[in-house]
Order: sequence, then C-alpha cells, then structure tokens
Amino acid sequence: MARYLSRETEPFGKWNGIPIYLTTIITAVMILALIACAMFQAAGSRLHLEAGFLVPRTGFGNALAIFTYPLVDGLNFFTLFGIYCFYTWCVGIESHLGRGVLTRLMLLLLAAPAAGAAVLAYGFQSGALLIGNYYFSAGVIVAFATLYPNAMVFGQIPFKYFAIACVFLGSVMAVAERSALPLVALWSSCLVGFLYIRHALEQEYDDYTPVFSRLREFFRRKPRFRVVPKDEPREAERWKEPTEPESAVSPEVDAILDKVARHGLQSLSAAEHAKLQKAREELQRRDRR
Repeated sequence: MARYLSRETEPFGKWNGIPIYLTTIITAVMILALIACAMFQAAGSRLHLEAGFLVPRTGFGNALAIFTYPLVDGLNFFTLFGIYCFYTWCVGIESHLGRGVLTRLMLLLLAAPAAGAAVLAYGFQSGALLIGNYYFSAGVIVAFATLYPNAMVFGQIPFKYFAIACVFLGSVMAVAERSALPLVALWSSCLVGFLYIRHALEQEYDDYTPVFSRLREFFRRKPRFRVVPKDEPREAERWKEPTEPESAVSPEVDAILDKVARHGLQSLSAAEHAKLQKAREELQRRDRR
C-alpha cells in the first residue's frame, strides 16, 4: 500500500499551478495530433492516414503505426468532451496506481486492437485498417470503472453502470457495421483494461501471488491421501471395568500350601517360596481395594 505515498503517483511538477502528470503530456500530444489531422483534411491531403495501422501491410512503418493510429482522428462536436474525460480518467488511474501502471496499461490498450486486427486479417485473408482513439478510449473507460466502480457520474449513476452502457452501445454500433473488426477491437481493448487493472489492484496486497505461480500451482500434481479408519473402542467396551487379574490362589498355590501343612515351610524350595510370596502380595492388594 506504500504506492499511495510514492513518487509514482505524484505529478512531475507544476506549471502555473497546474500539476503535470504523464497523462498531461499524453493529452497534449493527442490535441496536437488532432489539430494536425484537421489541417491535413482541410488541405485535402490523406497523408495523415499513413499513421494508421493497416494489415496485411508490413514493414517498420506499419509496426510504428501501432503507437500512432489513435492519433489519427477528426474534430467533431464531442472532441473537447472526449479529451476532458480521457484526461480525468487517466489522471485518476495514474494518481492511484502510478504512472508505471498507466504506461503499461496504455501500451496494452494500443496492442490489443492491433493484435485482433492482425488475427482477422491473416485468418480470413482480408484487410483491416485501425485509426482513431475510439477503442483506446473504451479500454480507458473500463479500466477506470474497474478502479472506481462506485464513483458517481452526473451525481447519481455509479461509474460501473456507465461503463457497461458504453460497452453495450459500442457493441451495437460495431454489429451495425457488419464487420468483425470493430467488435473484436472494442472487446479486446475492454478486456485488457479490466484484467490489467484487476491485476494491478491485486498487487497492492501482501498475500499477492504472481499469475505464473498460481498457474504452476494449479497444474501441479496433487498428492493422494489415504484415509485410515481410526480403531476406536466400542461403546460397550469403553466403559467396561478392567478385568481382574487371574486369581492368586491357583491349583499350584494350593499344592504349595498343602505341602507346608504336611512338612513345614522348610520343605519349600526357593521357587516355591517366591510363588507363595507373590500369592500373598496379591491377596493383600485385593484387600486394600
């Protein structure tokens, strides 16, 4: 839990009283890219589309496009609202989990739709072009909802329900396009946002176990235990009085006493003396009970 007090969750500094987070820098780059795209469109150029991710196009430029395709977007009525929401949600993630977690989350959100587009393109022999920050923003919405599920939107709607509604409407729009790419890209981004934030939250606890350790433990062969029944005494035997030892006055002792009566103690051997003494002690023990 020390992450809350670490440098990872704090801004780099301040500029005119405004905290400068990693999110601030990324948002500024997105704004500059939007302005550049608007200028290219106004000039009638399609050069900005070269920054989109196109499969099955290959080469270093297309590999670099994995990081640039969310910057290719147009200006519209909701652009400012989208930028504000993106900044607010990403700052919430960065100030809670740190900019390292935010950086890895963004890289995963960039790679997931691109991977889905590549699988569709090479699996079904069709082309696919990724441009815009629509899928990227959807993953951020789900990530923020995973981190703050009960934060209120418009003062009365929990954010988790807002995120579910957004994903549902986005899925309906993707189905309406009658193309698998929008649906695959949307859901891959949302799943990555949800799973990675859950993973980051689990790491905050002391009993966290890495994923690979859990998988190794899951597939490890379990020892077989054999249950051995316990030999418990029966109820009737449990309360049974201990049996009395064999009577000390045995036929052998009777014969020794008869010999003493006829010939006296001096006629007894050492072994007969010992047996007679043992019988005497046994009789004394019984009398003391």
